[in-house]
Amino acid sequence: MKKLFLVLSIFLSTVILSSELSWVDKQVDAIKPPRSGMKVSDLKRIKNPFIFLEKNRTTDSKENPKVQLQASTKQNSLVMKKQKIKTVNKVLVLSLVMNNSAMISDKWYKLGDKVNGFEIIEINPNSILLHKQKKKLLLSTKSNTKKLKFLNK
Repeated sequence: MKKLFLVLSIFLSTVILSSELSWVDKQVDAIKPPRSGMKVSDLKRIKNPFIFLEKNRTTDSKENPKVQLQASTKQNSLVMKKQKIKTVNKVLVLSLVMNNSAMISDKWYKLGDKVNGFEIIEINPNSILLHKQKKKLLLSTKSNTKKLKFLNK
């Protein structure tokens, strides 16, 4: 009796599951035919929606390094004015902050790591705080320049 019940339940479950699998097969068949996309010539005429930033770093002397950021597109390019950055040994640039990690000068660091002799003691969404003996250094991703305006549409 137990064997009959087991065989019957397996048979019924396969019948029920096969109907669910047929639905998946119908969905796969619906997307199988090749879809016509845009022509290559049309794609070449469309303006690129992405703006790529290039960092050009130049140092005049070890005491006064200057950073020049250059944003370039195909139609126009924006160049920011050179800014003086106070440094200890080398320029530390905070690129981005994600969770408890920060990208400083193109390398990833986390809370407690040491960067150029400074220890990361605090990570916030827009800034990080570095500590070395009695000195504290705040690196931020926000710009103090009020000339730049970004509009969201």
